[in-house]
Amino acid sequence: MNAGSNLFSTVEQALSWMNGQTNSVQRQGLDKIKTALDYLGNPHKQLKTIHISGTNGKGSVSAYLKQLFLAHGMTVGTFTSPHIMRFNERMTYNHEEISDETLMRLMNQLVSMNAYMEQTDYGRLVYFELYTVLMFLFFQEMQPDICLIEVGIGGLLDCTNVIESLDVVITTVALDHVDKLGATYEEIATQKAGIIYSNADVYVGELPETALSAVKVVCHENAATLYHLPQVQPYNVLTESLTEGTTFTVAEQVYTIHLLGRHQVHNAALARLVFVNWMQKNKQMLAEDKIHHALAVTKWPARMEKISNQPLIYIDGAHNEAGIKALGQTIQTHFSNQRVSVLYAGLQTKNQAEHLALLQSMPLKTLVLSTFDHYQAMSAEQFKMIQTENKVPTRFESDWYSVLNSDHDAIWIVTGSLYFVSEVRQQFIN
Repeated sequence: MNAGSNLFSTVEQALSWMNGQTNSVQRQGLDKIKTALDYLGNPHKQLKTIHISGTNGKGSVSAYLKQLFLAHGMTVGTFTSPHIMRFNERMTYNHEEISDETLMRLMNQLVSMNAYMEQTDYGRLVYFELYTVLMFLFFQEMQPDICLIEVGIGGLLDCTNVIESLDVVITTVALDHVDKLGATYEEIATQKAGIIYSNADVYVGELPETALSAVKVVCHENAATLYHLPQVQPYNVLTESLTEGTTFTVAEQVYTIHLLGRHQVHNAALARLVFVNWMQKNKQMLAEDKIHHALAVTKWPARMEKISNQPLIYIDGAHNEAGIKALGQTIQTHFSNQRVSVLYAGLQTKNQAEHLALLQSMPLKTLVLSTFDHYQAMSAEQFKMIQTENKVPTRFESDWYSVLNSDHDAIWIVTGSLYFVSEVRQQFIN
């Protein structure tokens, strides 16, 4: 195929090709990805990167970092997942998502690459592997000053782990994807710490003690320098307001953020620590007023985001135990005098019995369980099998749109799987 011809006439065609790539051989390690990248001339080499892992908070920390770098006049590439509204969100340059034209053009290279990979012992690349290679091709073309690259799942075996970054972030460690990463904090942390290479600077948020110990071991083995946020830069929440935002102190400064929830203070403080160190290490000028502004203007969709005023609807992709606990704290802080209802839907791959128990323990007016367009979405029958207590009036409704529109004075928080939350967001925003 010559490089000029375009195999795809629409993005839908290109994405459909990509999602249709299958391989019965499970990938072991990173040699498969390295072989594919080698065929393309190793687009991932020479990129300046910050590699971001963690159970929760990856997207928010990336969003804060992006604003901090942009405020200081630098160009920024970001790679995040999953998308909320459309696929192009996964890779951005400054404020721009990858364009449809660029996406289709670069996808041509993936087609010839997969034809080549089919002849190897590894076979074809599939979904996330392909997204990752596409991102490297895009960033090679754009050459941002810094690339913020979010891990897909885990770290050690994640296909982003070919970058061998010298700046590594582990936001949080909680029990999620236990089928792939292990059932203890220690096992999960060891997987996430797999992105730590020799002499890296490693920034970690508040981790369970056993998780922190596991990260320390990997840092020691790789002569990496560890910066543990609560230890090197304790932060303090001052005020929390739905309308005025949250103020907090760290490093003798008072900052305001507008992403809701105490966990977002943690994410902002962590991003600030990473940024300040990176700038100093790379001999770049810092401006405190720009740091204040960047943290204040950071937005991140589907994280306690208001999508409707009447009825009042917030959406929050709390799709694991830690996320639901953080949501509970946010409800306690901001809605303690109001009767909040929750609409929830999730995937069968998660511990839904645990999630349901956590939701049932919140002071809710009502809990409505629902389903959505995903082959692994929980059904009414599956929810019925795990529901034990009824401290909160709970019911199942498949038509969630009618539920949300049934009472214009209600306060709804829509939560659960990000796939579900994005479906709700699309319906309301469009």
